[in-house]
Amino acid sequence: MNQEVLKSINARLKSDFRLVKQFGNGNSNKNYLLENSTNEKIVVKQLDNQPVDFVPIEISIQEHLNKRGITTPRIKTFNSDNEFILKIGNKDFTYTDYIESDGSLPTPFELGVNIAKFHITMKDFEYELPPNWLHPKYWSNLKFKHYDIKTSELIKDDLNTLRNQLTKLNLPKTTIHGDLNLGNVLTLNNKIVATLDLESTEKNFRILDIGMTIFQVKPNYNNLSYSELANNIILGYESLLLLKQTEKEQTFAATLYSASASGIWNLSFEADSSNFLQSYIALLERIKDGFK
Repeated sequence: MNQEVLKSINARLKSDFRLVKQFGNGNSNKNYLLENSTNEKIVVKQLDNQPVDFVPIEISIQEHLNKRGITTPRIKTFNSDNEFILKIGNKDFTYTDYIESDGSLPTPFELGVNIAKFHITMKDFEYELPPNWLHPKYWSNLKFKHYDIKTSELIKDDLNTLRNQLTKLNLPKTTIHGDLNLGNVLTLNNKIVATLDLESTEKNFRILDIGMTIFQVKPNYNNLSYSELANNIILGYESLLLLKQTEKEQTFAATLYSASASGIWNLSFEADSSNFLQSYIALLERIKDGFK
């Protein structure tokens, strides 16, 4: 975050915030922790690839979740005119309150419980959600460098094959988070206390939220195989909400699907893709081996 951005934010909020740190980059934005002289902390989000017109939907999701007991930081206004988005140069910014956490690692069971809570709470969400990054309409609109087109078509073939497999089974759909990794939850004493970054929320197969979580968090649970991790997450999920047997049988497919969806997104935005295909194939092989 440069000084021009910080100066503009302070002018709008009539404060003296300073940059504390940048959090790990998300799929669609950058997040910065700011603190002022009265020890107030806020999180500023720079919208890089997240559409600005999704912000009102995100605010509605935040209100819906918080009213029903799932804590999520709320997007706040920059002034009394209900200005939720601040444009500085060619960049758009939002900000939320800051929620304290200790970064402790939740159990896989706890992750499963959190996914189920999200699904239960969002079941009656009435806002129509646009397709997001786990939906074919999203990846069909991604742009690729000319030398990456062949690789992108290969990954799309993988995704379409898996999508057709899930569709033929008529698996249940719900409003999913779409990106429930460890960077998108806050924890205290190994318990999840808040869920973040709702810009990936969409209507899709509910098993994909489980598959995406397995794929994204696996490096943090090296003592567990993919199948062991999946079983523990499903146990947590089913402590609140039962899955159909056909869904559980597609956990492997949902994990592959999530890896491929993440892969095609990264290919579209990655600067250096010279070894991308080899890494992608190796990743799929590790997942396959981990589910044996």
